[in-house]
Amino acid sequence: MVFYTAVHFRCKAELEFGYTLVAVGDHIALGNWEPKHGHQLDQSKTVESVWNSRAPAYLPLREKRKYKYAVLDGIGDFVRWHDEEVRLVEPTGNEMILEDDNGYYRTHCSTFSGLDGDGHVNGESMAETSDGTTQLKVLKLLQKLDVDPSRIVYFITSRLPIQVSRKPDGGFAIRDCNTPLTTTMWHVRHRLHNRMRFIGACMVVSDNADDVSNGGASSEDKTKTESTRNIFTLDEKNELRRLLWEYDCIPVFVSSDEQRKSMLFCKKYLWHLFYNIGLWDINEQQEFDWELWHSHLNINREYSKIAREYATDGDFFWVHDYKLLMVPQYITRKTTSSNIGIFMHAMFPPSSLFSCLAVRDMILRSMLCADLIGFQFFPYARHFLSCCKQVLGVDHSSKPGGMLDIEYNGRDVMILLSHSHIQPDLLAEKVCENSGVPALVSEMKDKWKDRFIVASVDRDVRLAGLSLKLKAFRKFLRDYPYARHNVLLIQYVCAADTLWECRTDVSKSLKEMANSINEEFKGVHVVLKFSVTQQQRYALLVAADCFLDTSIRGGINLRAMEYIYCRQGKPAAAVLSEFVGFSKILLSAKPVNPWNVDSIVEALDACVSSDPKHRMDVCKRDFDYIVGNDTVEWVNHFVRELFCARKRQDMRHVSVGLGRTYKTYSLANTFRPLDVEHLMEKYVNSKRRLIFLDCEGTLCPSFWGQPPRSSQDLETAIKSKTSLLACNVENIHKLAKNTANLVVVISGQSRSHMENIWFKGLKEVGLCSGYGIYYKVPAITGDDWKCMLDCLNEEWRKPVLQIMEQYVHRTPGSYVENMEGMVVFQFHHADPEFAVTQSTELFSVLKDALSPYAVDVQCNKWNVLVIYKGINKGAALLNIAKRYSAVHGDFDFALCIGDHKSDEDMFKALATLDEMVHGKPSARTEDSIRDAKYISCTVGMKPSKAMYYLNSYTDVAEVLANLTHY
Repeated sequence: MVFYTAVHFRCKAELEFGYTLVAVGDHIALGNWEPKHGHQLDQSKTVESVWNSRAPAYLPLREKRKYKYAVLDGIGDFVRWHDEEVRLVEPTGNEMILEDDNGYYRTHCSTFSGLDGDGHVNGESMAETSDGTTQLKVLKLLQKLDVDPSRIVYFITSRLPIQVSRKPDGGFAIRDCNTPLTTTMWHVRHRLHNRMRFIGACMVVSDNADDVSNGGASSEDKTKTESTRNIFTLDEKNELRRLLWEYDCIPVFVSSDEQRKSMLFCKKYLWHLFYNIGLWDINEQQEFDWELWHSHLNINREYSKIAREYATDGDFFWVHDYKLLMVPQYITRKTTSSNIGIFMHAMFPPSSLFSCLAVRDMILRSMLCADLIGFQFFPYARHFLSCCKQVLGVDHSSKPGGMLDIEYNGRDVMILLSHSHIQPDLLAEKVCENSGVPALVSEMKDKWKDRFIVASVDRDVRLAGLSLKLKAFRKFLRDYPYARHNVLLIQYVCAADTLWECRTDVSKSLKEMANSINEEFKGVHVVLKFSVTQQQRYALLVAADCFLDTSIRGGINLRAMEYIYCRQGKPAAAVLSEFVGFSKILLSAKPVNPWNVDSIVEALDACVSSDPKHRMDVCKRDFDYIVGNDTVEWVNHFVRELFCARKRQDMRHVSVGLGRTYKTYSLANTFRPLDVEHLMEKYVNSKRRLIFLDCEGTLCPSFWGQPPRSSQDLETAIKSKTSLLACNVENIHKLAKNTANLVVVISGQSRSHMENIWFKGLKEVGLCSGYGIYYKVPAITGDDWKCMLDCLNEEWRKPVLQIMEQYVHRTPGSYVENMEGMVVFQFHHADPEFAVTQSTELFSVLKDALSPYAVDVQCNKWNVLVIYKGINKGAALLNIAKRYSAVHGDFDFALCIGDHKSDEDMFKALATLDEMVHGKPSARTEDSIRDAKYISCTVGMKPSKAMYYLNSYTDVAEVLANLTHY
């Protein structure tokens, strides 16, 4: 039996644009000395000029083999040996790495660019890392990550974690808010790695704020009353600022009318959306309320203004939940490099619901201004990723360390999955001997002696499924007679400080249902209370034998974790709605569908009938999980991830547009608007010039702004929408007639279209069709069209068209574009998520089917492309430049302009050409780099390999017009 070793090759090679490296040797895995069949290497994305094995080569164990490195061109033909050295390898072990780079890769990894001067991980540390060694390096760095403790975290929440009550003397007193998580975070703020300050609205409450059963006002009346109660004089505002600052809280004072309208907007739209309830009453079909939206924006703007006033460079902004999702946008308008995080406690709606919102794109763009977006569980995040794809067309991918990533306008927005926790030691203090809770527990046990107590504590009365819960409990008593007078449901409703307080009609209905159950079974079986203290709540959790939650929609429900902790050393069971996050986390939880009353009944029976010892054992495991994870660690973890995800400091971050057109971009520091005067100076002082231009989107508007829906629509668009600007054609002709200029225009269109429609009669202009596979440049080819490839085999086209047509029939909104040198499966108008699935499968099928042919299969954002190997706009530029230079000498000026992703190859090729003529940048002085005469320019400000940008195709026309004046 022959054993094999997985051998990874690594080599340092500085190759020209479009060239690749292969390992060739005396084994079939190394091509048997045939360079075309050699072992393929890919260029490292993290260490320049290093090439690593795409996949391991399996060589016989302990059999010595000879090999060399060969350089191939874009179509896989042999160009030269990388060097003449014949190397020897003797494979050992299961896996080995051949480091033929003289330690270059290791040296650069040891001074990994992810570390800044203080030993911290920079944002770029999470950039592309294709090889496993660098990924491992990233993970190790993250484990050692130490965030500077002097940086302050500004936690931005709709309400402060503490409330204010007015004292008889007119002063103010502090009390806890009814928000379990944020209040816990406030209590542990001094234990956190970074200091935390809280920004939110200052709520003044009455002394009987806990009592929500009296009055039962409507939500609108409640909002008006609350707004009136929170009107302050200037002196009161200053006094509150001083008082709250001592508690690390910063109040936000807003107009009561704006506050009221913003709250109505949250109730009318956001609350319904983020709890997957839907927006519209089909019978009313009301239009979107823009007045409420603008008030909501004003509130978000005020929060961001306060946050910016207090924060300094390097501080963190942490935005809390759905009411403040526009805050990131307003922060980045003023400080584009701010480190911003969002944590969503609510579920994100599916795209079918979110798409109904008139301002859907503005909310998503604002969220993507953040560096890190956290969700409790993946189902919550999945909807967000789907909405980003459906509404904005942005994709997500996985990153080293298990992070999800959205690439958005040149930077990475990281997605974190991490559910919140309780703080066990704080909870222990609340239920200790001195808290008064043990006495209440004894009182409860004495009152309900020998009863199996089922506890329910709910805050959001509209989503708690209270009616379903009472109906299920009634059915439980009917179906299981043993439970009568033995099982007791104690239901506490704690709706104070929530968006929806308990209305009179709701509380009345619930009381009637509870009384009806008690009357039917002749005794107390349901205890319903609307006004309870904190001690009463925790006493119930300590005394209860089972915890019941029937939320029809919900977030995470920390009460379930509190219950398990309170039952330390005692049997415990939990019946949790499957719509609550912890139903899938806690081992003691029995998930139920609250809409299926029978499932609740069966779960209750199972809990009551189960062996107490078994319940105690399961509860013990949940207890250990809760104690091992607390709020302090969760907060520190989020801040650590936020720091790691921060915007790269070596890039320039800009924001453009207003409203729904607002976007943020991350660009190279060297990326600047094209200075036309500087360009003209270089143009005038040169004698041999190359002007290389893209067509669609550069010399005329691009029809891809509104992509064609079919091949027929495409033909119409090409004829009607892509007529080149007459002034551009005229100026190109003038420039081409100047014997010092070589002017070439390139397009994916056919030779006949370029020659007979766009540039008819302009014999001096060089033309490239099919992305450069055919070219006609008078100075090189005369009046004849030439092909970049020596041998053109079209046998692949027929099977490609057949395969693609099958996918067109099964992918609504797609079509096939049959072009010179390529075939394209376009899916701009297909469902984005379905199109990704179809295109991925099509890519795989085509790769297998076309392996015998010299073609490349490329899967892009909106299409799948089959094109001849080595054919792209960059290869076309190099081909023409080299052929021209061989006869006439090197260019001393080059201008390359394009707008499309495919034009990035031109910009990279121009940089390669610049290096070939002037040497590598490292060998040049700063002055020579600044005065470079090879200039690349993209149309539109966006992440690009180009050196400069112009705002639109009209600016291109101005540049060309200026060039003709000399």
